[in-house]
Amino acid sequence: MSQASILNNAIHPPHSVVKTVEGNVGGLITSDALNNLHIIGSGGVVVTGNPLAYSLTITAAGTMQWLSEPTALLTPSPAYGYMLNNAGLTTVTLPAVCPTGSVIRFCGTTFGTFVIDCQVFQTIHFGNISSTLGGHMQSMNQFDSVELLCTAANTTFVVISSVGNFSLT
Repeated sequence: MSQASILNNAIHPPHSVVKTVEGNVGGLITSDALNNLHIIGSGGVVVTGNPLAYSLTITAAGTMQWLSEPTALLTPSPAYGYMLNNAGLTTVTLPAVCPTGSVIRFCGTTFGTFVIDCQVFQTIHFGNISSTLGGHMQSMNQFDSVELLCTAANTTFVVISSVGNFSLT
């Protein structure tokens, strides 16, 4: 079960200081001598601090941000999904640096199709069919979608989910 943490503020003029944090499990956490509380993610949870905005962003494993991409050329970032909405062909070039275990998703959303180009040292495996090194994967129809998993850092991508028709060369 997930629930919001409780922050207990003690007001000390002229500043408000967070003195304790309580989560849904564990116990009450108090600040150190400098009034610091350290929030650390584990088990697929990443905690990103933004000192300029005085904020934390907490992201759980399995969540993916989707970006709308209207351009004809795209080099995606790992761990994102892309809604490809260019009216013509969208050419996607796989990133040269992609950690093992990273997922990249593509979804055609307009009349245009898309092609996923490999770098010269990369290949895509789709079941028992593989692209050549530096080859590509081409969608055939509007609304085709594909999910790629990087299984060997920077070099090898496996289709783990797809909708529609694709060709590999």
